[in-house]
Amino acid sequence: MCRHDRQQRIHRRDVAAVFYALGSLIKADLSKHGGRCLQVPGMMRITYPEAGTPGHAGINPFTKEPVMFKAKPARIVGAGTSAPRAQEDA
Repeated sequence: MCRHDRQQRIHRRDVAAVFYALGSLIKADLSKHGGRCLQVPGMMRITYPEAGTPGHAGINPFTKEPVMFKAKPARIVGAGTSAPRAQEDA
């Protein structure tokens, strides 16, 4: 039995249900009041960067004039990495 034969036994709607459940798990755990990291053991790890920085006053190093630095908003994009065990299985 080759590898492709085993993969065809899983129905498409079952795979879609798994991804839907995984998406709702990620959304619940990484909400605004939740943490910044989610780890699914043996599968993946998703991290979000820290919050943005507020605008602040500073000094231009070249002209020595006071400057107002713009605020940097928080990024909404997460970075995902696969678990070492999942990389070996692929």
